[in-house]
Amino acid sequence: MLLEGDKVKLSEMDTDFTKLSMNPIAGTKLKHALNEIPNWKRYNDEESFKLTRTFYFADFKTAFLFATKVSAISELQNHHPVLLVRWGKVVVNWWSHNLKDLHLNDFIMAAKTDCLID
Repeated sequence: MLLEGDKVKLSEMDTDFTKLSMNPIAGTKLKHALNEIPNWKRYNDEESFKLTRTFYFADFKTAFLFATKVSAISELQNHHPVLLVRWGKVVVNWWSHNLKDLHLNDFIMAAKTDCLID
């Protein structure tokens, strides 16, 4: 849930790219969003804030299939991550390139990515 009392989970929301919504997430909303995706790390690589998570798999084929699923939800939501696919793992990074910061959309997509595996 994004805010106390909210009943809608991030994974159930759709991304929003309207001009009115294009502000970085901050304050209480940021705190609650981070709590909803506990396996993700928020970091600043000097370019912008990003969300990252590494997913582990038994082999390359399974990792690649997972990356394909991430690609499919990305197309549906019109928000795309940076993916690094290696033998046995996929690193997923979400951020809003145009904001050079994190937006609610990044948290929505991280939660949707979690649903592909958890």
